[in-house]
Amino acid sequence: MARPVIEFTRSDDGARLAWTQRGRSGRTLVDVPGVLLGGLTSPAVDPDTERFYSVLARHARVVSFDFRGCGVSDRSRTDLSLDEYVRDIAAIVRGVGGPVDLLASFHGAAPAIAFAAQQPSAVDRLVLWAPYLSGSEWASASKVVLARGILASDYAVWTEAIARWSGLQSASAMDRLTDCFQRNLPQETLEALIRALDTVDVAAAARTLDVPTLVLDARGSTLVPNPLVDAVAEAIPGAVLKRIDGQHALPQFDTSGRSARAVLAWLGFDVMEPAASAASAEVASLTIEVGRDGLWFRMRDSPAVDLRRRRTLSAILAALADVHQSAPGTALTVEQLLEVAWPNTRLQPSAAAHRVYVAIAELRKLGLRGALTRHGAGYLIEPGVQLQRSPDANIMRKPQEI
Repeated sequence: MARPVIEFTRSDDGARLAWTQRGRSGRTLVDVPGVLLGGLTSPAVDPDTERFYSVLARHARVVSFDFRGCGVSDRSRTDLSLDEYVRDIAAIVRGVGGPVDLLASFHGAAPAIAFAAQQPSAVDRLVLWAPYLSGSEWASASKVVLARGILASDYAVWTEAIARWSGLQSASAMDRLTDCFQRNLPQETLEALIRALDTVDVAAAARTLDVPTLVLDARGSTLVPNPLVDAVAEAIPGAVLKRIDGQHALPQFDTSGRSARAVLAWLGFDVMEPAASAASAEVASLTIEVGRDGLWFRMRDSPAVDLRRRRTLSAILAALADVHQSAPGTALTVEQLLEVAWPNTRLQPSAAAHRVYVAIAELRKLGLRGALTRHGAGYLIEPGVQLQRSPDANIMRKPQEI
């Protein structure tokens, strides 16, 4: 693949920012880098990184950039703070034309949260990889304390240590990451960044977010301790937390493709796992009979499940069955399902999301696990499921008591 053309724009305080784009159509996804490694420099670390961007670019216009102070952007700028990084994001979004989706990793997550809170109309959807709310809390983690101790004595050794902790699979990729740090991240910029990180706190901004948000992390990564990642998902109203198998510190380093597919699925694209053909065949073999008003359902060759005393569950099931028949593959949002099951109820977004999640989980537990799935910020019955509607009187045929 040809290397993307580098373009430039300026933040409102004059910092010169470099950016590129892959893909030319569809929605725009801005890749907010993890600060230490800019979006323009990460493909030089590992050829597999380009694979990550290629998968995304098949579906969306993907914009990558380097923050001020590193990579191809204005490296003379050491005026680093949360506000300056928010300005950089704003300049890129303004330059490419919004609204956009944001994919923000590691140190880039806090500025992305702040930007989305300040300009919610500029952001359609938000994906946060290994985020944290408080820089001081992250800095107190044992591995960070160790890394800073190494940095205080030898910058070159620090770059080697960070490369070994990155989750990259090959020694050559780790060596390229070490070289990339040393060429693209001046030590004075790194020291200014550390001073800025210690003052970062976006907890209040996170609690005000009104943007559909997916929080991602690699199950085996220690870049950000799990409790700090969990705290981000808990703070953002309606946020969804997903952990992906692997040890990669950044989504770009995931050679399995799971991270790219998780991002695309959240943005609403129809993407399938490599083994999806077998999974699709399994879904296609599912046959569900649902009562006209959702008061019962029956899987093929199984007793009916009686929902007459579970009116919230029956209302949700009926609504999902209706849309499955009229527009297969269309998801109902949390807000739509809340109105169906609890009409005229006003809840905080996080409380509403939790209430719907519990109801969906209960339906899955009752037998619909293979049929009900999350899609983006909503839920649907898998398009391949064969669904039949029957009169509610049919529930009298051997219901399963619950």
